[in-house]
Amino acid sequence: MERVQIAVTGGTGHLGYCLIQNLVKKGYVVTALYRKSIPELEHSNLSWIKGDITDVDALKLLIEKAAVIIYSASLILIWKFND
Repeated sequence: MERVQIAVTGGTGHLGYCLIQNLVKKGYVVTALYRKSIPELEHSNLSWIKGDITDVDALKLLIEKAAVIIYSASLILIWKFND
């Protein structure tokens, strides 16, 4: 039986990272995006692609063999309001 291939954006964020860990434990083949440093998470069912959701070439590589795409990327802005 062929294993389902899943593409994950936001692989280095909290949600994406936890999701990837669970997916590979269940036997899924996962390809995920990372932006800066390649994550320490390694598994035979996991491959990483450098890029982000604004990088068309990285997105093409990410989804080329995927049966499922999970979008877990987000932008978080933290700032302090002046009182």
